[in-house]
Amino acid sequence: MFCSNCGAKTLPSGGFCGNCGTKAPTPPPAQKTPKTQSSTARVSSKSPVDMAGAVISGNGKHLIKRFVWHLFFVIFYTAILFFIMHTAESNISRNTSRAQLEALDNFMVFVIILYVVLVGYELFRMFQTRQALFTKIAVFEDAVKGTVLTGSLGVSTQEVNLPYNTIVNVDVFKHKKVVVHTQYAKYTCYAKNCEEIRESIMERVGS
Repeated sequence: MFCSNCGAKTLPSGGFCGNCGTKAPTPPPAQKTPKTQSSTARVSSKSPVDMAGAVISGNGKHLIKRFVWHLFFVIFYTAILFFIMHTAESNISRNTSRAQLEALDNFMVFVIILYVVLVGYELFRMFQTRQALFTKIAVFEDAVKGTVLTGSLGVSTQEVNLPYNTIVNVDVFKHKKVVVHTQYAKYTCYAKNCEEIRESIMERVGS
């Protein structure tokens, strides 16, 4: 910065000129650039879907029987395990040889591993069925909306709004399962009237 009076070089930010003593002007404060908000709206995956006004709709409430069956097998396997353990313990006596005890130990290890595998499978299927219970699908004139299962394991739920121009195909499988295929992903839900839902969706996709 140079002095406005004599032209000599002076100190910035309100300093004084070393030649004539004139105070240098204070530079104006820098203006802050206002922050701009993102124009991309984020939609929560947990926002509820209003099913009113749907042409046809369905949900996975009918899967409660399957959930109860998985729970029954967990209890059944647990009861068998306790029965085997109790029987094995009651058959041990002072006359039991070391070789017999080792064979019994190996057998119990096998039983426990088998129990863990079977019960683990049933618990996983219970969790899958529990998530499927809350799925629902509704066909509207402009889009398909609902709560669907996503991911390769089908254990996470998501609220969707699928315009018909993004839907490629709709498949129906056993256990009243509906799979909606879009250009980039597929979404699974359950409904008793899955055949009628598929026909309603494909009618609007083709129009």
